[in-house]
Amino acid sequence: IISEICEKWLNHTPDEFPYRQEVAEIAVLSAEYIFNFKHQNDKGYVRDEIDFKCYKSMMLAYKILPGEIEDLALKLSGIKEKYPNSEPDEKVIVTAPRSKSFSALNRRKKDPAPWPNGPHYTVDREFRKVCLKDSATLIPLIQINPVLAGKIILALLIEEPTEWEPYDDDYFRNESLQISNEQGAFYPPFYFKGPFLNFLKIHPEEALSMIIKLVDFTTDRWRIIRHWDAVPSTKLYFPEERIYEGDSKVFYWHSDCPWCPDAVVSAVMAVEKWLYDLLDKDKEISNWITYIFHNSL
Repeated sequence: IISEICEKWLNHTPDEFPYRQEVAEIAVLSAEYIFNFKHQNDKGYVRDEIDFKCYKSMMLAYKILPGEIEDLALKLSGIKEKYPNSEPDEKVIVTAPRSKSFSALNRRKKDPAPWPNGPHYTVDREFRKVCLKDSATLIPLIQINPVLAGKIILALLIEEPTEWEPYDDDYFRNESLQISNEQGAFYPPFYFKGPFLNFLKIHPEEALSMIIKLVDFTTDRWRIIRHWDAVPSTKLYFPEERIYEGDSKVFYWHSDCPWCPDAVVSAVMAVEKWLYDLLDKDKEISNWITYIFHNSL
C-alpha cells in the first residue's frame, strides 16, 4: 500500500506539490529494503508484485533524489556489484537444449565475460519489467541523465552471455539473439512498446546512440550464431559508400521479420515513427539520418 501511495503521489502531482520530498524518501527506503531482502544471500521471496511497485515509485522519484536512486538502479540493472565486500553473485549459465523436447538436459557452464553494453551481474527481473514494460517510468531519469538511462536500458535488454556447444540446436539462439523479452514485454512489437519513443522525443541523440548499439549488438549475434563463412552485406550510399552486414531478413527487421527479438523490432519501429512525426511537423530529418548512417556499424 505504501508503494502504491508513493507511486500515485509522485506520478500525478506537480513538482511544487507538498511532501513530494518526503514521499520520495519513503519510496527510496522501501526500494532499498526490498532490494536487500531479495538479494542479500538470495533468500528473499516477494509476493504480489510488491518489488515491482517499490521499484516503480523509486524511479519516479529520480528528479528529487537522483544520487540515492542512481546507485541502486545500477545494482538492479546488473551494471554495478550488489554487495562489493561480499561474495560475488553466483552465475549459472545454461546451455541451450539439443532439442525442444529435452530442456531438462541443460548443463551448467562457466560464465564467459559480459558483453560490453550488457549486465556484469544478475539483473533484477522486476526492475527489468518496471523499466521496459512501463514506458513512462524512466521519463524522469531520461530527462535528467539520458546517458545513464541509455546505459541502464541496454543492460536490461542484453542478456548475460551463454556458452554454446557446437552441436547445440540453433533454434533457441535464433529466437533471442541474447536479447531479453521479459514476460512478453515487447510482444507484439510496436513503436510504443518500451522506453524507446519517449527517449527519442526527449533526448534524440542519446536515444539514437542507445538504439544503434542495440541493433549493432543484435546484428553481431546474428552473424556469429548463423556461422556465416561469408557474411551477407549490402552497400548503401549517403552520400559516400558504406557496407552493412545482413541479409534480406535483417534489413526487414523493422517490419517484424522472423528471428528478430521483439525489443529490437520495437526500437527500430520507434525510430521510424519518430522520424515520420518530425516530417509531419515540417521538421528537418536529414541530420538524424546522417547521424544514424555515420554511427552504425
